[in-house]
Amino acid sequence: MVDLATLAACCAAAFVGRLMVPTTTDAARRPQGRRDRRRRLGPPRGRPPAGGAVEVRRFHLRTEDKADAAATVAAVGLAAGGLAVPVLGPISAIPLSFIIAPSVWRAVNAARARRFQVDQVMTAIAVACFASGNYLGCAVLGVAGRLRDVLLAATETHFTESLSSSFAAVPRTAWLVHEGREVEVPLGQVRPGDVVAVRAMETIPIDGVVAGGSGEVDQHQFTGEWQPVTAETGRAVFAGTVLQSGLVHIRADRAGADTRAAEIHRLLLKSAHQHLAVQSRGEAIANGLTPLALTAGAVAVPFLGLYRAAALAGAVTCGPVRVIAPILMLQALAAAGRDGVLIKDGRVLEVLQTVDTVVFDKTGTLTTAEPAVGAVHARDPGTEQTVLSLAARAEYRQPHPIARALVAAARDHGCEVCDPGVVVETHPGLGVTAEIAGQRVRVGSRRFLDQAGLPLPAALAPAVARADDHGQSLVFVCRDDAVIGAVELVPNLRPEVPEVVAALTRTGIRCVILSGDHEATTRALATRAGIERWFAEVLPEDKAAIVDRLQADGRTVCFVGDGVNDALALKRAKVSISLHGATDLAIDTAQIVLARADLRLILYCFELVHAFDRHLRRGWAASTVPTGAVIPAVIVLGAGVGALAVGLAGGLAVGLALSTRGLTRSLRALPETRRLAPPDHRRHRTAP
Repeated sequence: MVDLATLAACCAAAFVGRLMVPTTTDAARRPQGRRDRRRRLGPPRGRPPAGGAVEVRRFHLRTEDKADAAATVAAVGLAAGGLAVPVLGPISAIPLSFIIAPSVWRAVNAARARRFQVDQVMTAIAVACFASGNYLGCAVLGVAGRLRDVLLAATETHFTESLSSSFAAVPRTAWLVHEGREVEVPLGQVRPGDVVAVRAMETIPIDGVVAGGSGEVDQHQFTGEWQPVTAETGRAVFAGTVLQSGLVHIRADRAGADTRAAEIHRLLLKSAHQHLAVQSRGEAIANGLTPLALTAGAVAVPFLGLYRAAALAGAVTCGPVRVIAPILMLQALAAAGRDGVLIKDGRVLEVLQTVDTVVFDKTGTLTTAEPAVGAVHARDPGTEQTVLSLAARAEYRQPHPIARALVAAARDHGCEVCDPGVVVETHPGLGVTAEIAGQRVRVGSRRFLDQAGLPLPAALAPAVARADDHGQSLVFVCRDDAVIGAVELVPNLRPEVPEVVAALTRTGIRCVILSGDHEATTRALATRAGIERWFAEVLPEDKAAIVDRLQADGRTVCFVGDGVNDALALKRAKVSISLHGATDLAIDTAQIVLARADLRLILYCFELVHAFDRHLRRGWAASTVPTGAVIPAVIVLGAGVGALAVGLAGGLAVGLALSTRGLTRSLRALPETRRLAPPDHRRHRTAP
């Protein structure tokens, strides 16, 4: 016989020991050595691998999950062995105490807070099993609880593990100008007032003001705007942006953790907790049924006995709803990943169903990162192709987006663009001068013309006035000291945007544009996209405020963006989506990352969540049939917790079969344009 006092002491020790198991991940429990601190505080890792792959950390079982798994195996083995060797049954109470400790603790805390929780029913069932000596039933119920907790823990850690400190790459060193020489020093040694030299195609390591030199700075990583800005004396520049051309000396204002980019990142970390309070709907349903279950069990005790009354209470809570939801959620996450949609927070599947407003950032989201040629204006009618050809030939070897747009448009119109004999002189921030077929060709901005003293022909005045009114950019083309035409650049609207907007509008979702461009430009693009509401001339820091304002008006907002300046708006929105090719911070911040720059995948996201919700409800409804059958079995046939375990298992099997198969069929029926086959990452060798 087992000594009851010894057994009780062992159970108490197991119970207390389980509560003392640390709740952090194995990775988080490692001591922070020098290498770990340097990786955490130093510059971030590079951008995601080529091909659009996004790094996702693998979920590791937590320490308590591993301990509970071992205890569950031991409890089931001992309880099953107790059927043949009776002494093993009471001994199984020791690992069972270890297993139920968290549930009992949560039940106690819920009671202290004067609220009902399904753990209170589970605790009552465990007490009834112990009191009646039915250890195997308690062990079987513990297996189901372990499965649920592990799955919920996996989805709970998706968001916190995906939020990292990656940012626009900032070099570890800077070239400090000292006594007329450039000296390379660690970035940490740069102090406010120091002058740092940055050359073409180098990343600016500090926040500061240009003290000398000039060049063009690509701020797409920071502002999302495609057009480089001219860096000249007195202009502010920021860490993480790239100097495309020229040489500048920057007087440092802030460096390292004090830069504007670092401040934005700290705000993101501070607001991370806002997304961790979403509760599983299955858990909420079970908690809502807890008062009814406890009442039914208490009323049934005088008629059925403690053991059978506990089984009745367990059947009323409809336990499978707590397990079907997380399993179907993981299936949806896996299916989305195969179809080119990375969902980093599984609870988005619930929140996205309530979205009624989709806010698009304009540049890089509704438009491509590069402009398009909207029109070619010639001084002499009929020479438009000559103007475009000269502009493309002069800009052919230039690396900036405007040059690529000119070359692409010239090729589309059948113009000659490649001329190995062209000699080009670059004027940073202004334009280029080239010798083409013995002619001197200038291609650049209006300021370039003014500095060269070239007058604007009267024939081009209407085009210039119209471009100024609409906020469009003009690139002027001169030949032999005479302006012969201008090329108008417009935002390049993604071809799928009207289709996506129309589909969202048909479902009752309102679309909104946020843009830093002029109102006329934004209005014209909104008209082309079919969007009725827009906000123009929006500063980067105002985007989050607009999202807050929309949500304060009762709207549930999904924000779609791709720039660092979108990060706070992405965090404030209920749902955030980032496109392939976005900045590192936008990818880290967004809950959903699209593996390709195709906005039709947004429609896939909405169709996925609606299919998820539809089949989840069907699974829940189907699971209630076997579980509900336990109630008459307990009352009429005298069944107990064993029947409850069978009913829960049957309900779980039926519910999962219907929901998972139904979701798979629904996703297969989606159009191929809204899906993305998994990329082939194998390397191919070119034949000699």
